[in-house]
Amino acid sequence: MPRRLLTLARWFLTATVLVPLVIDSSVFFPYAFPKLALFRTLVELALACVALSVAWTLVRGETNPEARPWNSLKVSPRLASGFIGLPSRAEAWKAIKSPLGISLILFLFSLVISMAFSLDPYRAFWGDIERGEGVIGIMHVITFGGLLLALFRPRDWSRYLKLTVLVGFVVFLYGLFQHFGITWVPFARHAQDRAESFIGNPAFLATYALFVMVFAWMSVWGKDKRKETEARSVPRRDLGIPLRSRLISPLPLFFLVRAWRWFAFATIGLGALTVFLTGTRGAMLGLAVGGVVALVLTLFQRGDRGDISVQRRRIRAGMLLAALFVFAGVFWTTRTAPLWQSIPGLNRLAVTAEESLSDASTETRLITWRVSWKAFLEKPVLGWGPEHYITAYERHYDPAFAYYGETWLDRAHSKVFDLLVTQGVVGTVAYVSLLVALGALIWRRNAGAVRAVLLGFLVSYVVQNLVLFDQVVSYLTFAVFVAWAARPTSPARLAEAPAKWAGGCEPASLSSVSAAPASPLRRYALFVVCCLLFVAAIGGIYFVNALPYAQARAYKESPGLGDIKKVTARLRDGMYPTTYAQKDIRGVGIDNIYQDQYFLYDPYRQNPKFKAVGDLLLAGAKEMIDREPVYDVRYYIRYATMLHAMARDDESYYAKAELYLRKALELSPTRQELFYLLAFNLAGQGRVDESITIARRGVALDTRVARAHFHLGLMLDAGGQKDEAKRELAEVERLNPRLNTLMNTDFRTLGMLYASLGENDQLILLIDRSMRGALPVALDQETYTLALKRYADQKDQEHFAALAKFMKGTFPSIADDMDVLIDLAEKGNWEIIRKL
Repeated sequence: MPRRLLTLARWFLTATVLVPLVIDSSVFFPYAFPKLALFRTLVELALACVALSVAWTLVRGETNPEARPWNSLKVSPRLASGFIGLPSRAEAWKAIKSPLGISLILFLFSLVISMAFSLDPYRAFWGDIERGEGVIGIMHVITFGGLLLALFRPRDWSRYLKLTVLVGFVVFLYGLFQHFGITWVPFARHAQDRAESFIGNPAFLATYALFVMVFAWMSVWGKDKRKETEARSVPRRDLGIPLRSRLISPLPLFFLVRAWRWFAFATIGLGALTVFLTGTRGAMLGLAVGGVVALVLTLFQRGDRGDISVQRRRIRAGMLLAALFVFAGVFWTTRTAPLWQSIPGLNRLAVTAEESLSDASTETRLITWRVSWKAFLEKPVLGWGPEHYITAYERHYDPAFAYYGETWLDRAHSKVFDLLVTQGVVGTVAYVSLLVALGALIWRRNAGAVRAVLLGFLVSYVVQNLVLFDQVVSYLTFAVFVAWAARPTSPARLAEAPAKWAGGCEPASLSSVSAAPASPLRRYALFVVCCLLFVAAIGGIYFVNALPYAQARAYKESPGLGDIKKVTARLRDGMYPTTYAQKDIRGVGIDNIYQDQYFLYDPYRQNPKFKAVGDLLLAGAKEMIDREPVYDVRYYIRYATMLHAMARDDESYYAKAELYLRKALELSPTRQELFYLLAFNLAGQGRVDESITIARRGVALDTRVARAHFHLGLMLDAGGQKDEAKRELAEVERLNPRLNTLMNTDFRTLGMLYASLGENDQLILLIDRSMRGALPVALDQETYTLALKRYADQKDQEHFAALAKFMKGTFPSIADDMDVLIDLAEKGNWEIIRKL
């Protein structure tokens, strides 16, 4: 029984190779949350199997199946662990005392201490369903790596690496389909230039590609390169699949090994291509730097003078290094050439190299790092706490962000700055020591090409993470890499401990185990720990994964049920009981679904039978503020926006919203969006002069921000100061001619504002740009109708007919009306059109 449980645990761990393929559009964050839930569930199932196997051995006793359960606790922990195939206590202690183990413990200790002193320990512990971090998320990753290290044998590693390569090949292939717009294949992704495949983000796909590439190499080379002529002596289980010697002879096995080598190399090539198709500059830079490190290590590889293979490797490494530097020189000197713009990946590098620090992407990242540094200096020792980057970001927000558009960042887009802000110097030093210990372990255990490639990959991962952050797929693959690097490889150790690393031990070997029973306290303590781990793992499957997942599905499907009772009931299923996932479920659900479909949609909001939905949503949003009042300013913005919508029917809601907006400004005093909302709120209460003052304060934070001038113009128009309002709108056009930093909801207001100010030419120009697709979004029907009236007043048949045809295609419900108007315009019946 215990050995079967451990075998089952190994298969649960092996099943994690499928995590990158999982997508479920029925929940929020369809690319992230399903992967996170599957990964955590598989880890918890594996942990439950291990805990049950040890507890079972302690209670029942493998050596005496007839013994009564509690009497058999005389079996020592050493005997229990040794018999069922787990590392002994001495070996586990040795692993803990290693530099890698110590650095890992220090990092976890820093994580817990930072959580304890954070502003919101609850959020610091649980994290969210998009990033999957927090203390609980990191503990799952560490548990996963520990279980791999404890349970996996050589054939398990071989199976896992090869299955990962197979899955990676599928992911890369679909990324290729996506880039070239091939949508006829099953499960095809939507076409786009920067491939993201099943991962859902180009940068994350590039990181995954780096891991798959090194795993493909590891599956072929292992500790030393396997020569094809030695394939006849390869164990039948080497491929990770049980092969019967009667069915597979040495000769077919020879070809299978050779075929796998070619497939692995093909996957490496496809992975490198995928990195470039994603256009992720950090990953491309990491790949280049890691490749240089690997080549330099190979170039200076030690070996016997007569070893021809080493000399050949050095020559090849030198030639590749020279070619790489020549290419880099040519690329830099000709970076403006049209050729580079036609090559995926290199086109983005060429633009970055040409524009230096002036492009928006680079500028916003530099601003983010400056904000991160200020936040770090405020709490340099332990940081703000796990999952608290958003909190530090809000407190130290730089108004210059809004010059490039409204952004909310919950990560610094740099692993180093993330750690500095959330865990301070202590956590950052612990993390760096972990990487150093891993690099030292690789250097000590390996030599030659193996050492060069593994260290080169480690450098690639570190370099790309300087401008990115980890997520569930990279955490999973990094844990696999660490566990594989730390696995026992000594043949002597494998021979001495077949139970622990070679699939269990025979009953005869039990005589070699000390029969001295452990102390009763230690035995019972081990048993209690196993029981607690089992209960925690089983409970985690439901409370950490299944329940939040069911809530996310319920909330997302609620608006499509039709019947108001069903909608309300399904909403309640999605909102209660309160779990850590409610932060994202309620937040994203309101932002993406109910803000437009209920609060900003008059027929639903004003219908008494739908009032229960609005009350439930408002209560849910307020609960999040009450539970986590200082964590995330977006709670306040979301709730105030909902109250503003309700104020369209009852102006008393403005006063309620004002209280929350002023609290939000205390938490984030330099966020322009809060000034916009407060100015709108005060204008709604009839306090126009105050609203103009608040709007001017928003402009003063950074006079380059077009959206700040837009809102000031809106307030000036409400206050009757038409000339000043026109000047502010002219400033908007000057600062941002493409209007791409305005929000989607701003364009309707902009059209109405032009009409209110009598700026007919500007309104018509706005409509013309919308029809040509020069605006980020299409305008609303009311704005187009205003333009139609202006064309009718000017008797401009050409533009009137063009706009009517555009509205006919954009709004099918008024297609017949547009046909009538077009016919009247062609006949010159403008008086009839004006009356309509």
